Amino acid sequence: MGDWKDIKRPSDFKPEPIPVKTSKPVPSAPKPPAVGSPVFKLALAYTFINEGGFSNVKEDKGGPTKYGITIHDLQKWRGKTLTAENVRSMTQEEAEKIYEAWYWRPLHLDRIENENVAMALFDRGVLNGLTGVSRHVRVVCGEAEKGMGDTANFDVLIPEVNSINPVSFVMRLADRCDSKHHRTVAADHTQKRFLLGWLNRVNRMRKVLGDGTTKPVKL
Repeated sequence: MGDWKDIKRPSDFKPEPIPVKTSKPVPSAPKPPAVGSPVFKLALAYTFINEGGFSNVKEDKGGPTKYGITIHDLQKWRGKTLTAENVRSMTQEEAEKIYEAWYWRPLHLDRIENENVAMALFDRGVLNGLTGVSRHVRVVCGEAEKGMGDTANFDVLIPEVNSINPVSFVMRLADRCDSKHHRTVAADHTQKRFLLGWLNRVNRMRKVLGDGTTKPVKL
């Protein structure tokens, strides 16, 4: 019989650790892309200055408008019928979301290499609509104005836009817009009250985004 000191007491026993089943680490969800590129933010700031706040002018075919978003756009965005007061209370944050989803992305403006060109195209898209700005670009690029009446194939013109000198592109776009505004008023005299503002907006494009010059306004 061994020495009593060799006998282990219960307190001397250390329990073996019980293996704990651990679940595999759950991969974290991918972070959503940041809303709005830096150039998009610049374009917003530029266009918000042009568009201003709330307006509700009888001759304005867009109806009640705020930040350039018409009541028709806002109704489509929210999916319900709205009033002028709903437009008046729209936040700038909501307007930014609409502009990114319905203007910036469909025009693929993140692929435009020059930020001034991207800002000019965004601003014209807001004022003239996606079809309108698409036609402007086709004319500036030497393409037929009609034939592709929407933005479905607008992205195929982006390499050509990027190949043109940015200042030259903006100035040619401005001249095209000048001409278009005069034709719009000639076809519908009720729009004449907006002509001065439209032409001043084109001159701001020339001065801020183009070669820094302006042209005399002819009404």
